[in-house]
Parts: sequence; structure tokens; C-alpha cells
Amino acid sequence: MSVCPRTCLWTAHAMAAAGDRTLDLFGGPKTPWNDLRWTDADDRVRGGRSFSLFIGEGGPIRFVTFSGYLDTAALAAPDGKTAAFASHRTIDGYQPPDLSGYDALVLDVPRSDGKTYTLVLKDVVAAKRLDGRETSTLSWEHDFHCPGHQGSGRVVLRFSDFKPFYRGKRVPNAGELDRRKIQRIAIMMRSFFGEQEGDFALILLSITAYRYRPKSTTGPLGLSSEGGVLTEKGGQQDIKGRRTRFLACLVPGWLRKRKQK
Repeated sequence: MSVCPRTCLWTAHAMAAAGDRTLDLFGGPKTPWNDLRWTDADDRVRGGRSFSLFIGEGGPIRFVTFSGYLDTAALAAPDGKTAAFASHRTIDGYQPPDLSGYDALVLDVPRSDGKTYTLVLKDVVAAKRLDGRETSTLSWEHDFHCPGHQGSGRVVLRFSDFKPFYRGKRVPNAGELDRRKIQRIAIMMRSFFGEQEGDFALILLSITAYRYRPKSTTGPLGLSSEGGVLTEKGGQQDIKGRRTRFLACLVPGWLRKRKQK
């Protein structure tokens, strides 16, 4: 299967008119998902045993399932707390459009397991060390929670609500996220020091940048400017008849077999 060069996907985004209220980043007819442009970043780099999968479905890909297993035993500290995590991020070389004119990211989530996830943005990515490991840089993070349901939900994450962290610790007086040059986007499942563990699965239909109309707290999609989760009745046609994929991701036996490989 031929793969379009990395720059092709983002060029289409950059051509969006300045007056547009939304900008598709992932998902949709013009910017279909490409799971080959995402890679895993799990706690196995620190000796853990958690893992994550990022599987696209449809032709072209209409949605992706982010799933896996969070193992809190391998990295447990003497006090019982653990910092296990499993994530997928965009590959190196990712260059999104300038998002400085947008107020929020909107995640269209047709299915969720009810657990808390984290969206991570980076505006600086340092060169790798000589041993191939990543050099730590500041991350801008926003946790979100979608109740498990059969319909669809939109998760609104305002850029102003993303918080700066360095190696898991909150950083005061870190300035602001530079939306002009975001270098990396990641979605993460983490233990929150023992609050979450085991199987997880989340379906993503799209990720869109959103700008509110001037002098208005809600836009044409009816999204509150305060962010949060909006749920809608009814299921998404794009995943109708494919819900077995989501259920399969939650079968412990299947996940444990994959984890042991």
C-alpha cells in the first residue's frame, strides 16, 4: 500500500480559508485517518508492561480505536503508587497548520469505556539521545472523561485549559502553549497513581480545531466555550455494525495474550 508523504496530509489543512470556524485535523472526507502516522509510546520504555494499539477501520479509514492494557504492577512503588501509562502519538516530522486562530480541539467520540484519558500537545520536541531515548520536554495536557454510552459525544478541550507538565509534574509559570507550531499530538491512558488499570478502549471519529464566533460563547455546533463533554442521542452511522470491534478490545483474555507476546 502506497503512503502519501507526511507533508501531504498537513498541506490540505493549511489551505483552509481564514474565515472557517472549524479545521479538520484527523478524520473526515478530506483528512481521513492514517494509523501509519501514529506510533506507540508506552511505559515499556521504563520497564513497564502496559501497551496500546491504534487501529483504523473503513476504507478510507473512517475511525480509529485506541485500546490496550494498563499494567500497574510492573512499576509499582514501595508506597503502592504507580505511574503506568500507555499512549499513541503522531510520528516524528508531523507539522500541523497554525492553530493560533482557534480556541479549542473537539474530539468526536462515538464510543467510550467511561475511563479518563489525556490529550497531550507538544510545541517543542528535542533531538533523541545517543542511546535512542527521547529527551524530555514540556508537555501540555488536558484530561477528559466520556461516560460509556451507545450514542455519540463531542469532547471540547479549550487550548487555554491545557496545563504544562514536565516528566509528570506540573510546571508553574511556564508561559503559554505556542499554537503556531505544535509538533506532536498524543492520546494517553494512565493510572493516575493507581486509580485506573486494566483494559481500555476508546473510538475516535475525528479531531477538529474549533473557533468560536466573535462575541459569542457558543458556535454553530452549539459547543460551550467552557469546554467539557457534550453527548448526543443516536449512534454514528460510520461505526454502525462494527461495534464488535469495540467489544473485542475489552475482552481480557484477548488483551492478555497480546500483552504476553
